[in-house]
Amino acid sequence: MAGATNIPGTEYSSTTTVFTQASYYEIGDLTPKVFGGFGTTASIYDFDISFTFDYQLGGQVFDTRYQNLMAPAMTASDAGRNIHVDYIKSWSTNNTSSDIPRWQYGDQYGSQGSDRFLTNASYLNFQSFTIGYTLPKNLISGISKIRVYVAGENLGFWSARKGLDPRYAFTGNTYVAVYSPVRNFSGGVQITF
Repeated sequence: MAGATNIPGTEYSSTTTVFTQASYYEIGDLTPKVFGGFGTTASIYDFDISFTFDYQLGGQVFDTRYQNLMAPAMTASDAGRNIHVDYIKSWSTNNTSSDIPRWQYGDQYGSQGSDRFLTNASYLNFQSFTIGYTLPKNLISGISKIRVYVAGENLGFWSARKGLDPRYAFTGNTYVAVYSPVRNFSGGVQITF
């Protein structure tokens, strides 16, 4: 190939071992097939409970964090940095069927952007719950109702790859510098006079 351009390729024409000469192709779709949420509220005797979940099915996201963790060390200053456990599955003479490139010090192309870092963007998020108990009426004179409750937010998150939160960017941006929502627990007492 003469050289890569930013115009997506339309058909596969050749193979190259020089990353900068590779053609670009449109691959994958960020748009989910289905997304939404569900929840319920129920009361039994003096107890009440409510919970909500949100989800997404389908779509793909470029997992930049995984790409960075799969990069072999380039220089001695990279010593001590984090790497992903998947590096042990990389190609070797004992593992010739791997689709992960050979792990080698100084290899500048081993983790270049490619479709191998596209990941299923489906997820299920346990967004919130509340459990409450209403004490018997007129327990204390002058107070008509006392309710004690505990609540939690962002309690569980499941996605295709542990640690991946596909909610962080919908722009196709590969730069990621955000935090996932924090798990939070709280409690309280509601008093009605």
